[in-house]
Amino acid sequence: MKEQNYEENNILVVDDDQYVLEAYGKILAPTASDSTMDGEKLKELQQSIFGIEPSEFPMADFNLDLCSQGDQAVHKVREARDNGKSYAVAFVDIVMPPGPDGVWTAQQIRRLDKEINIVIVTAYSDTPVEEIAEKVKPADKLFYLKKPFHASEIKQFALGLCSKFHAERDLNSIIADRTADLAMNNIALYDEIDKRNRTKRDLELTEQRLKRKDDELAGVSMVMETMFTQKKEIRQEFEDDIIFNLKEVLEPCLLKLKATPLDQTQEKLVHVLETNLFSLTSPFMRDLSQRYFRLTPNELQIARLIIQGKSSVQICQMMKLSKRTIDFHRDKLRQKLGIKNTKVNLKEKLMELQSQIKP
Repeated sequence: MKEQNYEENNILVVDDDQYVLEAYGKILAPTASDSTMDGEKLKELQQSIFGIEPSEFPMADFNLDLCSQGDQAVHKVREARDNGKSYAVAFVDIVMPPGPDGVWTAQQIRRLDKEINIVIVTAYSDTPVEEIAEKVKPADKLFYLKKPFHASEIKQFALGLCSKFHAERDLNSIIADRTADLAMNNIALYDEIDKRNRTKRDLELTEQRLKRKDDELAGVSMVMETMFTQKKEIRQEFEDDIIFNLKEVLEPCLLKLKATPLDQTQEKLVHVLETNLFSLTSPFMRDLSQRYFRLTPNELQIARLIIQGKSSVQICQMMKLSKRTIDFHRDKLRQKLGIKNTKVNLKEKLMELQSQIKP
């Protein structure tokens, strides 16, 4: 079957009167009508049927097929269907002797074409419209034109119903496209839902595995924390033992050594031992040395004596160093502790730092 051309205004006219058919032709397709009737007679017939002169007929772009009998019209519709052609409108007369009437013709046309608009041309004495409506459905594609009628009615029906026909075809095409799109979207949506469900299941399984790993890591972390605590305790115990031995064993020996007569070299060595021993056994001095660029033993000893309230002169005597050397070490201490203001007391600064360091 050929593809249908929905843009053509194809119209079918069924009437047993040849003069009437030619009059339709003059109204709807004047360039295509080939009248065999005398011009004056045709003019009179047009005036009697349509009420206007032929010259008054508006031009229109219609493809017109004319049939004198109902069975011929049914054949035309069947042939059009098989060749991919669609009629937008069919004007069907009711009484068409000697063949079948217009109601039968309309019924057969409707069976062949569900979309064609059928206009029943009837007189008051013909079949009641209620009976016709019952036999030729649907109602929205069935129309009536009472005789006598005006040419403008024919033209209006043709134009309006052709537009209606194409609009419905376009709408049906849009609906079909939208339906196809919705079907594809539904398939894609179902695929996406299935994909997400699978992803969700995978995530749940992954979460379960991660939960087991977390539990395992939590157990390992507890073990490591316990080991770290034990190691810290062992280290602290070891440090305590060392400090205890230093204070209880080495320090008394060092004090006894200082009480004996010593030459200058021995005194310096004892001083170095005393300073380092104090640095090892004092948490503050250890931290102070680490924080401030690893203070020298002399600087640590001077800092300790300053905290104890010793003056520079006393420190000179105790350390057996010159006042100039002591002042030099004090200046280095101030630099390493970041004391730029000369009004800041070195002892107060050292005591402030001592209060910040836990023993």
